[in-house]
Formats: sequence, C-alpha cells, structure tokens
Amino acid sequence: NAMLLYKEDSGDLIFKTLPMSLIDDLLEAPAREGRTLVAAIGGTSDGQLVVASPDASGGSCKMNRGPVDNTPRVLGALDTIEIDGTFLRVSEPGQRLLVCQNCHMSNIYDPSINCSHCGTRLINAATRLL
Repeated sequence: NAMLLYKEDSGDLIFKTLPMSLIDDLLEAPAREGRTLVAAIGGTSDGQLVVASPDASGGSCKMNRGPVDNTPRVLGALDTIEIDGTFLRVSEPGQRLLVCQNCHMSNIYDPSINCSHCGTRLINAATRLL
C-alpha cells in the first residue's frame, strides 16, 4: 500500500492509505479543502519504497533528521520519518529495535551499544517490536 499524509488547518495529521502507486502520481494527488499534503510514501518504477514531500507542503517532514523534499528518498529498515513531531518507523516484519531517548531515532536491538545517530547510551532506550 501507499500512504498520503495530510495536515489539516487545525494542525491534526490525517493518514490515508491507497493501493501501491508511483510516488510522482501521489505527489500530484488533489487535497480536500482545509488539508495540505505533507508527505507521500509510495513506490518507484523499479520497485523501491520511497518518501517525498511536495515543495509547498507547509509541514515539516524529515527522514533520519534530514529534510524531505519532492526528490524521493529510498526507505529502508530503521529509517525514521518525522512529521511535525509525529514519528513513523520503518522496520522489517517482526524486527525489534531500540528508540533513542535523546534523538528519537531507531537503532538495531542491542542495549549495550550507543545510538548510531547521536551517541547516547541505549541502555535506557525504549524497546519497540513492530
């Protein structure tokens, strides 16, 4: 499935799933009055899962703490998408991961290591099973 993420004028996020679509088609999807398309997760012609955000989205979409624009970025296991403080985590089915309490990024499940993004010890990190 593909996903469109809208931000309403009230600030609420709306998630809408669709049959798998090419990312270019998703970015051109019409929005209803009072909603702005913030991000789209879809496919490419070669079968990769990607995330992109329209130029005039009016929202803050980041992947692994870096900005997302209309150039599709390939998603992989442990990637973290942040939209206005809401986090979406990419993982393999059944994969356990640790979420850093400092930067909120996903890490492999190994409580004895430091966060691969900010260096914080993961001993107190939140365990996630997705």
